[in-house]
Amino acid sequence: MHRFYQHDLDQQESFLLNQLEAHHLLKVLRLTQGSKVVVTNGKGLLATCLIEQADKKNVQLSVLERNFEKKAPVSITMAVALTKSLDRYTWFLEKACEIGVDQIVPIVSQNSERKKINNPDRLQKVLISAMKQSQSAFLPKLHPITRLNEFLEKDVSDFKLIAHCQNSTKKRLTHLPLKGDAISLLIGPEGDFTDKEVQLAESNQVIAVSLGKKRLRVETAALTGLIIIDTLSQG
Repeated sequence: MHRFYQHDLDQQESFLLNQLEAHHLLKVLRLTQGSKVVVTNGKGLLATCLIEQADKKNVQLSVLERNFEKKAPVSITMAVALTKSLDRYTWFLEKACEIGVDQIVPIVSQNSERKKINNPDRLQKVLISAMKQSQSAFLPKLHPITRLNEFLEKDVSDFKLIAHCQNSTKKRLTHLPLKGDAISLLIGPEGDFTDKEVQLAESNQVIAVSLGKKRLRVETAALTGLIIIDTLSQG
C-alpha cells in the first residue's frame, strides 16, 4: 500500500490528510474513494486507513488499524558540515534517512564554503520522501544550522566521534567497541576541520576516528561512517 505522512496523527478515528500529501494522493497516484493507504506520523505509528472521501480539495481518511514499529536501540546523530553544493547535501540526507539516522545537524566550521540554506523546507521534504520510500515509520530530526563549537557544547551522546584528514593519531572506526544508547559522528567541510577545531573536539571528549585510507567527499564520508556505526551498533 502507498504510504503517506501526517505529523499530527494520533488517536482520531477519522481525519483530513494534509494538503501536500493529499495532492500527491489525488494528482500523482490518482487514488480514489475506497482505496487503502498507510499513514505514519514519523514517530513509529503506522495507521492503515480507508479513503472515505477524495475530491479536488480534501482527502478524508478513516483508521482501520494501528501498529507501532520498534525504534532501534541506538540513536545515531550525524553532525555534517554543509557542502558547497546543496544538491550533494540533499543526496546525503536522502540516503542517511534510508539507512536509519535519527538526527542530522548541519554544521558550520571555519573552512565551510556554505553557511546558510535559503530553502530549509526543501530539505525537510527530502527527508519525508525518503522515509516513505524506504518504508520507515521514523522521520529523522533535522536541526537548524549549528556552529561547531555550539554543537560540541550541547552534544550529550554516550559515544562522540569526529572523522578528519589531519595527520594525527586516530582510531579505526571499524575497530571501536561502540557502546551506549546514543552515538554522534562529526564530518567536516570540503576543506576539512582545522587543527584547532580537532583539538577543541578532543578536549570535549570526542574520539578522532579514521574511515580508511582514501580521502572521501563530505557526503561519502558521512554515509560511510553512518553505515559502519549502524552495522556495529546492531551487532
